[in-house]
Amino acid sequence: MNNSFRIKLSSVLLSVAVLTACTSSPSTGSSGLSGPSGSSGSSGSPVAEQPAAQTRTPAEASYSGKDVDVNWNPQDAAMITLNGSNATINGSGAAWKDGDVVITAAGTYVLSGTLDDGQIRVDVAKTDDVHLVLNGVTLHHSESSAIYITEADMVVITVQAGTINTVRDGSHYVFPDASEDEPNAAIFSKGDLTFNGTGTLTVRGNYNNGITSKDDLKIVEGNITVIAADDALMGRDLVAIKDGTLKLEAGGDGIKSTNDEEEGKGGIVVEGGKLDITAGTDGFDAVTSLFISGGELVIDAGDDGIHADAAIAITGGTIDIRQSYEGIESAVIEISGGDIQVVSSDDGINVAGGNDESSFNGRPGQNRFAASSNYKLTISGGSITVNASGDGLDANGSIYMTGGTVLVNGPTSNGNGALDYDGIFEVSGGTLIAAGSAGMAAAPSDTSSQHAVMMYYSQSQAAGTPIQLKDADGNIITEFVPAKNYQSVVISVPELRADASYTFYSNGAEVVSFEITDTVTWLNESGVTEPGAGGFSGRGMGGRMRPGGGMRQGGGRP
Repeated sequence: MNNSFRIKLSSVLLSVAVLTACTSSPSTGSSGLSGPSGSSGSSGSPVAEQPAAQTRTPAEASYSGKDVDVNWNPQDAAMITLNGSNATINGSGAAWKDGDVVITAAGTYVLSGTLDDGQIRVDVAKTDDVHLVLNGVTLHHSESSAIYITEADMVVITVQAGTINTVRDGSHYVFPDASEDEPNAAIFSKGDLTFNGTGTLTVRGNYNNGITSKDDLKIVEGNITVIAADDALMGRDLVAIKDGTLKLEAGGDGIKSTNDEEEGKGGIVVEGGKLDITAGTDGFDAVTSLFISGGELVIDAGDDGIHADAAIAITGGTIDIRQSYEGIESAVIEISGGDIQVVSSDDGINVAGGNDESSFNGRPGQNRFAASSNYKLTISGGSITVNASGDGLDANGSIYMTGGTVLVNGPTSNGNGALDYDGIFEVSGGTLIAAGSAGMAAAPSDTSSQHAVMMYYSQSQAAGTPIQLKDADGNIITEFVPAKNYQSVVISVPELRADASYTFYSNGAEVVSFEITDTVTWLNESGVTEPGAGGFSGRGMGGRMRPGGGMRQGGGRP
């Protein structure tokens, strides 16, 4: 099956809040969210490396037989036919009471017809399971949730194949007393809630949320549209999406989990499906962990494209962040696969802790976070292309690259750099090309095991001017066409060898010939030079210009 995610966001934050310490050990980009401890060898005073950090990121969400079961037998189910202002119930376990359908026993209940202004309420024993089948229904409650699960262990809602179903609430709720604030969604459950079935369901949360579960919320499949005044989908303990076609329009967050108090809970797991999300604030907001293992995402964000308070893991899929303030931001980011495109008005990929609310409270280039040795960006695979107005890759800690391909376009302002980090940037594999401004340009650390070249031009080069690096025999080692104007270029590829000769070409013309002399070879148009020479005018920390400095090797703090 071709699984894809399409996300159009006005703001996307993936909030992940829990870090647990583990014993420091070298890493080559394993699937766990932990970076190598590394050692400093860069200039300045880099952050001392401490035990690496990792998050409680679930590898997958589990689905029981009940989660995936869409079958029902009319002989064993209670058949509920809604007739505007009343209902006909054939079977036991449910009753019509004061304008509502009240379900008080475990079992299967099949709903059809229209309820003009009333509620489907599930109130069973805490250990009981209920199977609701939406078999062509229109449900509306003007003063509360249209489906309200007050007590149950688990409720499975099957959207019957071939049917069209609508659930909506009113814009104003009436609570028993002023201290009440629940329910607050068109579909609200205090127990585990699962959706399956291939029918069509539209949920309109006019008061607050669209669908909320105080435990786990799982979507196995289905064609589901949720339009919500605040959050579209909320699961306190877990939100898991296995498949399906989802269109979410939220004034607040698109998908959110909130439990940061219990171990192993509060995560979001997306394994497949097609998601089209428009969110006023956060597209994804996971309070403990977020894991995306495949799919295709297209993101238009007014704020961060992807944000997590503590950790993000990307293992595959296609992610196209077409517009964002910061593209991907978290304290720990591990990218081991996938095709990722990032366009940002500030940093492309930013390793920093906490929830900064980015463009709402900050300004481009502003350092909102203190550096920490626990902040890490690890790239072990995948293809990443960044087009940034701020820093391309920015770490308030360290960066480790063991594989994959990273291409950075920008920034053009000398107040930012294509690469910016406070600890070390060790490259031991993969392809890294970063073209940007010169004022705060940085190269990988000299502790890297893979060689790198830093080229400085005396004048800014026009966007679209191709770059080539050839060996002594004229073979093209690598080439790149920057999407923005640039005055510095960093290249680190496995083919670079010590004591070998190379030639830099720009727009087909030879710029400089040189020999690899060190882990990082510094160049200008006259040949090999020293770090800080050649006209570099600034040294940066956290996106702030510091006068009087030169080009830095290793990103150490002044």
